Amino acid sequence: MAKEKLLAIDPIKRCLSYEVIDNNVGIKSYVVTVMVLPIDGDDDGRHGCKIEWEFVCDPIEGWRFEDWVSYLEGNFRSMAKKIEDALLSTS
Repeated sequence: MAKEKLLAIDPIKRCLSYEVIDNNVGIKSYVVTVMVLPIDGDDDGRHGCKIEWEFVCDPIEGWRFEDWVSYLEGNFRSMAKKIEDALLSTS
């Protein structure tokens, strides 16, 4: 579990940034920016979009970098699946 703080949100650029301020994983510093971008060559978004995620963090004691990235990728895949399922249920 983690407690997060919203740092910025820009509905025009379709992006947000947040920071993890408390957690049970051992994260000392972790700032994320998530952007919703049009698929290449599709500026108006008619053919869908992609989610781009960037992060900056300090190393976590006892974790290899590869394990941390794998952990994060699993979390974001799970979130993306939930978003996709919610969108499909409304169409």
